[in-house]
Amino acid sequence: MKRLAVAVAAVLLLAGCAEGPPTANRDQPWASGTSPLTKGLPEGAPCAGVGLNAILHGDPDDPQLAWLVTEVGTRVNVAWPIGYRARFNPTIEVLDHTGMVVLREGDRIHGGCTTDATHEIYLEPPF
Repeated sequence: MKRLAVAVAAVLLLAGCAEGPPTANRDQPWASGTSPLTKGLPEGAPCAGVGLNAILHGDPDDPQLAWLVTEVGTRVNVAWPIGYRARFNPTIEVLDHTGMVVLREGDRIHGGCTTDATHEIYLEPPF
């Protein structure tokens, strides 16, 4: 009986370790008052870097929620890392997948990346 109890405990321990440490579900609505931002490239996907000199803006009534405006006044729609969310408090705050505020209305963005296929700007930290 003791051997059976030890074997069951070992199996349960190994099964728990196989999954690794708990992590936040990047797609769950973990914070009330936040909305998911457009998802960008999967982590590690190839993307060519581009220089930007743009300012973050946002509006809860805009379908994009958040975008950039260049120094010449051109709006640039962007895609964000998986799990990034927007909160309006009252202006936009961008939260990463852990819930930490990483950008606010008026913050300057210096770079992003693009692929040949879409020509969209994807933002990845550091911004």
